[in-house]
Amino acid sequence: MKSASPAVHRSPSGAGGILCLGLLAALLCRPAGAAGTKVTVMSFNTWHDWSQVDDGFAKAEKAIRASGADLVGLQESSPESARRMARSLGWHCAAGGTGSVQILSRHPILETYSGSGIGRDRLIGARVQLAGDTPREVVIYNTHLDYLHYGPYAARAEGATAAGVLAENNRSERVAQITAVLASMKAALASADTTPVFLTGDFNVPSHLDWTVATASSHGGLGPVTWPESRQVAASGMTDSFRACHPDPLVLPGTTWSAIHKGDEPQDRIDFVYHMGRSLRVLEARTFTTTVEITVGAWGTDKSPVEGNTWPSDHAAVLVTYAVSTEGEPKAGDQGSDGVSR
Repeated sequence: MKSASPAVHRSPSGAGGILCLGLLAALLCRPAGAAGTKVTVMSFNTWHDWSQVDDGFAKAEKAIRASGADLVGLQESSPESARRMARSLGWHCAAGGTGSVQILSRHPILETYSGSGIGRDRLIGARVQLAGDTPREVVIYNTHLDYLHYGPYAARAEGATAAGVLAENNRSERVAQITAVLASMKAALASADTTPVFLTGDFNVPSHLDWTVATASSHGGLGPVTWPESRQVAASGMTDSFRACHPDPLVLPGTTWSAIHKGDEPQDRIDFVYHMGRSLRVLEARTFTTTVEITVGAWGTDKSPVEGNTWPSDHAAVLVTYAVSTEGEPKAGDQGSDGVSR
């Protein structure tokens, strides 16, 4: 794919973050009626242990502190780097991660989970004790799916069709991986009304909620494209937290790929925070970066111009704040798995 020339982009800290605005978003993103606590969940691709940017680790630490996150799912992170970050923050780190996926928590981690049919390099989970007036336990899983056979590239090919793009997507391991992820989470999801569940990750694939007829002009003229990975997560009963808060992808695409690759590079939302549990309500959902001073062209372009950037990743992070009520009972306006207020 043709690479664009490096370009300068200036944005204030966290400029990718857009608060829930407008009447519909206000209906979907509002505090729970019962007293409880709040928790902010972050999905953060570290771009090879934050090693691609000068002083990347220190910049990442500042970014996590600035984000206000309580639980962070890291992708492309080694266990050593995650443990070091936990020590620097004074936090906790899930034990047993073997590569790529790690979990950081401001709150004590009571138990760590592995998956079935998928390695700890692709999935890790943790049970966390949230602090608050009424302490609550939550479960968080974090995943990183296969990056090969990336569908949005196939959509740019001359004569591309939705069926052809999905056929290319299905050549990857992502569908099998998300099937294994959800199977590993089955017991936790069944108990989500008692112990709320989050799923963070770099899925390396867009959402069916974004590739619609209305957004086809942004996706090579294709739409709808029913990406099977996000459809599987929705079928499990989990809610796409960002889309629950911002239901119109035309109004707010929520692009996470890429924070630095622009020009000819397809721009998509491939990093997610999902949730399940009737005690949860989304208060705010946004993409998050600190300042991105320099952007470059399509993936494969020389990345050296971004080495001095403040934001230490090639992805934008996703940041979602929830109210966690003290009871698991449904409240007026509870959201279904399709993100619709009920």
